[in-house]
Amino acid sequence: MKFSSAEDAQRFAFDAIGTDFLTKALHRNRCIVDARFDKAWRSLRAGDPILTGPTQLQGPVSRPRDFSWELLLASLVATFATNVRMAEPDVVCEFQGKRVGLAAKVFYGSNDGQLLDKIQEGARQIQNQNVDQGFVVVNMVEQFPHERLFNVIREAGIAEAKVIFELVSGWVDAFLVAHPVPFWEQHLRGMSKLMSVMMFVPTILPLAGMPMPLPYYRIHTFGLIGREDEALLFEQALQLACEEVPAFYLPPPVESGDVACRIPRFRTNI
Repeated sequence: MKFSSAEDAQRFAFDAIGTDFLTKALHRNRCIVDARFDKAWRSLRAGDPILTGPTQLQGPVSRPRDFSWELLLASLVATFATNVRMAEPDVVCEFQGKRVGLAAKVFYGSNDGQLLDKIQEGARQIQNQNVDQGFVVVNMVEQFPHERLFNVIREAGIAEAKVIFELVSGWVDAFLVAHPVPFWEQHLRGMSKLMSVMMFVPTILPLAGMPMPLPYYRIHTFGLIGREDEALLFEQALQLACEEVPAFYLPPPVESGDVACRIPRFRTNI
């Protein structure tokens, strides 16, 4: 397939790979149904459901996309937790004998205060619900410099996946360093149920010699001091759930000796 520009190729890849990720994640746990899931499912047809690429939606019109993020997050969690349901704060499940609440957020803003407000909003939702512990999970797709990094990697002709994965991880590190994370710590410390804030960073990465860009679906975290160990198992499980989506097929493939590629893990600790 030929494209008129790198931007057109990138947009096509975002739509194709993003749709693949969303539909496979939902298919894996299609048995989860309740009233809020039905509402979120209807929202897939009402808004922009491709949660792995940036959108122009803002304000009230972004709500269908927000519901889609809650639905996707619940579907990922259902691969490793039990009794998963869409309830306040947004998703609730049982994990390692504890009732865990997830506040699902999509960050559309552009400054430190807006991001902290979004995180605090999620932390308060968790604190006020009947859960033992919780995580704020922020979809950072609007913040990542997709086009700039896509063009840099394409023009550099990078052929090693590890190199471009490290470039993205470096951006996350730089993003956190540039934000007043110690200040965040002060505001979040009093939220005793909050274990950590997880940032879902999705994008596509061109690799020299590959016909299509590589999907990149990573969970980067910053944790509260003293709670890192307690949060780690859930964080790792959610990351693995993201990694396994692209290799999922319906119906299950016949035995062929194929081995799914695992993306190396990156964890950001502050």
